[in-house]
Amino acid sequence: MNYGIPGVPPNPDWADVPPGTSRIAQKKNSIEVRSLLDVGGPVIRQVRFNANYVDYNHSEFPTAQDSTGISEPQANHFHKQAVNATLQFQHERFGNFQGIVGFWTNIENLTIDGDMPLGPNSLTTGLAGYVYEEYLAGDDTRLQAGIRFDYNRIHTSPFADSPDPVFRTIDVAVLSNAVTASLGAVQRLSPGTTLSMSVARSFRAPTVQELFANGLDAASSTYSKGEAGLAPETGFGIDASFKARTPALVFELSPYLNFINNYVYAFLTGDTLEDFPVRQFSATDARLMGFEASITVQPLEDIALKGSVDYVNAEDTKNSVPLPFTPPLRGLLSVRYQDASCWGMLELRLAASQTRLGDGDTPTAGYGVVNCGAGIRLSGGRLVHAISVHCDNLFDKAYRDNLSVIKDFLPQPGRSFRLAYDLLF
Repeated sequence: MNYGIPGVPPNPDWADVPPGTSRIAQKKNSIEVRSLLDVGGPVIRQVRFNANYVDYNHSEFPTAQDSTGISEPQANHFHKQAVNATLQFQHERFGNFQGIVGFWTNIENLTIDGDMPLGPNSLTTGLAGYVYEEYLAGDDTRLQAGIRFDYNRIHTSPFADSPDPVFRTIDVAVLSNAVTASLGAVQRLSPGTTLSMSVARSFRAPTVQELFANGLDAASSTYSKGEAGLAPETGFGIDASFKARTPALVFELSPYLNFINNYVYAFLTGDTLEDFPVRQFSATDARLMGFEASITVQPLEDIALKGSVDYVNAEDTKNSVPLPFTPPLRGLLSVRYQDASCWGMLELRLAASQTRLGDGDTPTAGYGVVNCGAGIRLSGGRLVHAISVHCDNLFDKAYRDNLSVIKDFLPQPGRSFRLAYDLLF
């Protein structure tokens, strides 16, 4: 991929310091392996193995202007090599018990160079083992439990040629371990209707960027600064779900409540470095609560009407203030036609204004955006040709997303089209 994004924000002195741009160049090679083995033994019934290897290069070239003209220096270059793998053993049913034992690993080797490197070189090693069991308490009742141990280690390594003097010598190892668990129950109230609930202790280790970033992040048009003393996030959450399904209707409601210690978040400080707004990573204790709800009605065989809504209320409980970059109340209304050979869709995406502001936040107005699409399917022997066209933001509306760090000087994309061709065989 090779694309451009806005760079230095427009400013009053635009005649002498015009708005810049950044060119992003990406290249990714990946290999994925999936394996499923039916053992059928007295203990292990099935073995599942998934693994993938990714070699990813990412370069950022912000424009620069001086007395010699406009140039395109390489501000950042990331090279990430990662291996992710999961091995699961599903055991035979023992009485009313069934479940799996699993192992997971994720290893990432990251090197960063360029004129303004965002962070240090690092090796991140993640290992985990877990057990998940389900108990059939009755024809309509299932009880679920899981436990997991995580090991996470980030080791930074010095890079003698780094323009940042800190990154030339940094040699730090950050170790995070945790035991997490969950308990849940699923109750079928009637055919097609279920109620579920779970409680869980969660864990997330801070990333390399959150810990050690100190440089221009052209992709977000900010100067990012990490906090080396960040501790892992640990949380306690409760969530529930009610689902109902009939031949002509599907309804789902999912409320949740999470309390998180050392919640890691980023906010705009109001300062600038290298002409870019500073985005600082920090941590606090947080409470997040909200819900998701959706309903789909099928008045005719080939027509479906859908409505959905979601909301989250995020609070910094240490300081009794809202957390920044929290989405407002959002909704979706859509109608879709589909038969064996063609389909069409029209949807309206809605968002309320966001005036519940955290550190560095600015108010964001509500909006409504119309999207549409259509497609056909052509069958020929063993091949199926699927051709579709999509139009996002049909009426070219100017609107801003509260989650965007560049919303104050750049709106969301205008009208855009996508043409897709899929060959199924």
